Amino acid sequence: MKLSLFIPLVAQAALWRTEPASWTTVNDDVMGGKSKGSVMMYDGALWFWGKLSPENRGGFSSCRRSVGASDSAHSSYAGMNGVKFTAKAEQGTNGPRTFRVNVSVKNSWNWLMTKTFMVEFQPTQDWKNYSFGFEEFTYTWMAKPSNKYQLADFLAEINEEAFFLYDKNFDDNFLLTVKDFELY
Repeated sequence: MKLSLFIPLVAQAALWRTEPASWTTVNDDVMGGKSKGSVMMYDGALWFWGKLSPENRGGFSSCRRSVGASDSAHSSYAGMNGVKFTAKAEQGTNGPRTFRVNVSVKNSWNWLMTKTFMVEFQPTQDWKNYSFGFEEFTYTWMAKPSNKYQLADFLAEINEEAFFLYDKNFDDNFLLTVKDFELY
């Protein structure tokens, strides 16, 4: 395990107060899997770390928040053209990990009606700026891409944003650090 995976844990334990955050994790344990993931805000950045596991047909971890949350710089995707942020990540044994930015229209009464759009990126071990226009996002159903919907048709309805890891790398721990997640 790399030393930098311990940084968020040490920081959280050492501080009497961490920054307020509305990011939460949703891992494959909601379907019986055994993957682990945690998230916190520290020093103005999002820290998302854990380890994927294939046990019980698992293999994903995510951190997400509601659009318009108290620590979000935006309250709606309407009228916007894309997302931008700065990120870095621990590299896997076989190279960079493949993360996803997901934005979703969640339906409170029927999760089957959820519309999720994603774009993939492979962060380096050094800080790098990322920018993705909404035309680059692909509709996905149960992590499978489809051209059934276009994100541009649902911008005013987007109510959740997330970082997601589903790259089938079960050997390495992961750590993603993100700053300045914004819309443009």
